[in-house]
Amino acid sequence: MNSFNTVKQATLKQTVWRTLREAILRGELEPGKPLNQASIAAQLGVSRGPLREALGLLEEEGLVRSVPYRGTFVADFDDRIIAETYGLRLLLEQYAAERAIASSDDEEMAELRSIYEEMVEAANEADMEKYHTLDLAFHRHLYVMADHELLLQTWLNLEKNVKRGIYFGQFQLYSPAELTESHRKILEAIEARDVEMAKREIDFHITDGCKRLTEHWKAVQDRTHSSEKG
Repeated sequence: MNSFNTVKQATLKQTVWRTLREAILRGELEPGKPLNQASIAAQLGVSRGPLREALGLLEEEGLVRSVPYRGTFVADFDDRIIAETYGLRLLLEQYAAERAIASSDDEEMAELRSIYEEMVEAANEADMEKYHTLDLAFHRHLYVMADHELLLQTWLNLEKNVKRGIYFGQFQLYSPAELTESHRKILEAIEARDVEMAKREIDFHITDGCKRLTEHWKAVQDRTHSSEKG
């Protein structure tokens, strides 16, 4: 009987964790926002126990931070985090592409194209929610094709910041045509098994995304400071 109670409690903790995690990644819980545990527990209809456990998991992921005597806050998302995330991503993804080109089979290559074609369809339908889910799937599959477990795990750890970037600004910073064109060039370079071309296209894709996202973050900061002064 106790084992069933344990499973139920663990499941509840995981449900709360997933709910809060998605809200943070999507920007619904904004960077730096204080998290009122009593209010959140009431909104989710849970006790404080599983909520505290879920917040502990989020803190381990770096998505929330606890400040003694002040409370728990959504982790910041700023220009330094953007630069570090995208700088590391560039190195990882170029290496992933090199390995994918050397070791992937035709079936894996076909799956990458299939994801891209779904992205084009989503863009044509202006379904950007679906598009960005597929965008992450496209890059994740590239790491799968690389056949390197530690590399894939590193990407999965980094992916949360990439997703925060998508919802923080990249939704608005690119047209659907720009997004599909950039991914088409990466795909075709990989299909041609051209390592140098793939690295160049990945460099442009990630560096340009970092630049636009950083500029957007600074513009948001300027607006915030101006409104506070006004």
